Amino acid sequence: MASTPTRESPSDGWFAALRQLNQLVASARDIDSFAGALAEYLCRTFGAQAASLVLVDPHIDELVFHTGGGVPVTLLNSVRLKRGEGIAGWVCEQHRSINVPEARDDQRFCAQVDRTTGFYTRSVMCVPLYRQGQVEGAIEVLNRADGQPFEDQQLELLEFIAEPVELLVANVQLIAGLRQRNRELTTLIDIDRAVNAVEDLDELLGTILRSAADVAQAAGSSVVLQGPDDGDLTFFHAVGPARAQLVDIKLKAGEGIAGHCIASGETIFVPDAYQDERFLKEVDSRTGFKTTSLLAVPLKTSAGVIGALEVVNLALPENENELLGLMEAFASQAAVALERAQMNRRLKQRVDEATERLRQTNVSLVREKAKLTAMIEQMADGVVIIDSTGRLMLVNDAARQMLSLGDAPLEGQPALDVENVSLAAIAAVKDTGPAGIELTIDQPDERIIRVHTANVVADTTRVGKVVVFSDITELKELARIRTELVSFVSHELRTPLTSIKGFVGALLNDARIKDEDHRSFIKIIDHECDRLRRMVADLLCMTRIDSGRALDVRWQQVDLGRVVEHVIDAQRVYSPDHRLVIDLPATSTVIDADQDKVEQILTNLINNAIKYSPADTTVTVKVEALNGEIGVSVSDEGYGIAEEDLEQLFQQYCRLPEAEQRRIRGTGLGLYLTKHLVEAHGGRIEVASAKGKGSRFTFILPRSRPWPKE
Repeated sequence: MASTPTRESPSDGWFAALRQLNQLVASARDIDSFAGALAEYLCRTFGAQAASLVLVDPHIDELVFHTGGGVPVTLLNSVRLKRGEGIAGWVCEQHRSINVPEARDDQRFCAQVDRTTGFYTRSVMCVPLYRQGQVEGAIEVLNRADGQPFEDQQLELLEFIAEPVELLVANVQLIAGLRQRNRELTTLIDIDRAVNAVEDLDELLGTILRSAADVAQAAGSSVVLQGPDDGDLTFFHAVGPARAQLVDIKLKAGEGIAGHCIASGETIFVPDAYQDERFLKEVDSRTGFKTTSLLAVPLKTSAGVIGALEVVNLALPENENELLGLMEAFASQAAVALERAQMNRRLKQRVDEATERLRQTNVSLVREKAKLTAMIEQMADGVVIIDSTGRLMLVNDAARQMLSLGDAPLEGQPALDVENVSLAAIAAVKDTGPAGIELTIDQPDERIIRVHTANVVADTTRVGKVVVFSDITELKELARIRTELVSFVSHELRTPLTSIKGFVGALLNDARIKDEDHRSFIKIIDHECDRLRRMVADLLCMTRIDSGRALDVRWQQVDLGRVVEHVIDAQRVYSPDHRLVIDLPATSTVIDADQDKVEQILTNLINNAIKYSPADTTVTVKVEALNGEIGVSVSDEGYGIAEEDLEQLFQQYCRLPEAEQRRIRGTGLGLYLTKHLVEAHGGRIEVASAKGKGSRFTFILPRSRPWPKE
């Protein structure tokens, strides 16, 4: 580049350069556009590859590269240097110009900038910019195009240019500020008009939020409203990149920056969100948005704070108080209108929702009533519904037929006014519970019905009752016939079984039969005969229970320990693959009981334990002396019983799913009879079991006869 005249006697070239420099301000819209034009001007003037404008940010006291000719703008603008860092930082700190012919050999050079931008710096000229005696920044020129270092006269020219550049920077900032204030004023006027003209809440909020984000140079903005009932916070409306994810997110009262703003009623500015403990990171994780800075302004009305206006990722303001005041003006101007529009919208929404719920409820009630009526009318059981005053509300067809009530309408009439004795008897039945009661009626003819009644309660107040009844006359007759048949067959079987048992015993005692196979066959007959006798005894007990008669207990002194040993010895013959263990106490185990029935109880429980346990497992029978009682437990290591099956375990003909799956033989009467046999002695039976962990059945009998002799 040609030699440049000195500053003491500037040439026409210097003044021409100044004229070109002055023209830059006319086309500059803001500081960044001015910096770009300045960089191009400097590159032309000095034949350089790159140039940049560096300004000190007074808020963070760091050097910001606003733009740079010849260097990727977005990369350079992300670079921040501390005062004193790098060549530009040194110039700003020392208030001195510098010409560095070999930048990479200079210890003040900051290689981070080149690594960030991908630019290779060889030589640098840098001069400070002053305003009112303070360094405001610097301008840099990098790498002469011809590869030579910059000359001292060029540094002098750059210093000469720096003075008008500082004035132009101030003018550009002033013009940009005036334009910004004009936009802000225009925005406030537009919002004022919108508040008075726009009735749609969404449109109004959109106008407010877009304007707020624009004025604050923010990435987005939102309105957070506080619920009038629960105080929860809702992101009611938003603009920006995370709008769809943000809207309808709910927060607890007081959560997040907005929650603190609403709770305190004060404006909150957070320049670094993730360093503020009040910031709720969960919102970012749910939206996928990264919040860096945040400003929250309360929305105040005469009724109090109704929410907050938030702007996020806003540019650091030159005048923080001015920005806060402007945002508060936005909020105060819009709050009353927002509340009014919100109230109108909520009122309309609630009316619409209530209307729709009422319509759906009516439709649902009509459908449910139709379904319920159809179900009740088609039931084989009689159904009568009576209100709290005793008037009939519903009588289905089955009830009319069973009670011969005819076809005349009965709804609305007092139940006792209907001339039907059977209906009166049924209506008089109190709450029966799940079991119900049996009732004999004689109109139109004698029959037995099972009646279930239940009160209908609404808000703890009885409003009526429902009576459901079924004709069980035929079932009772069938039960009577079955009982008589079982009793007859059982008694008839006892005689031949007694004979067989006697002859088998004689054969076993006959010394002439010495062949082991023959004796083994005879023992099997003897054992099967015993099993048949137990089955007959079970059937006889069952017929007595079904007929409502008490079991016949033949009281006598019984040594329970000996009975246990006898039953275990008998079971060992049937179960060679199981280990049968007896645990007897050292004290006496003599009680008042029916020995045959105690053997029956033990046989049923031990037999069940063996059947429901795999081979090579242990069945333990333990006898314990209690306070005035004797307890006997039968424990196994078998398949166990599911908790939901325990309740039905002692019911008649109960067969567990485990028995069906494993094809375990049985009648389902053993535990049913065992429970009644234990209770006939004044005792009780308990069970503890878990699926896959075995079972333990325990029955407890009193030592002495629980009731006196008759």
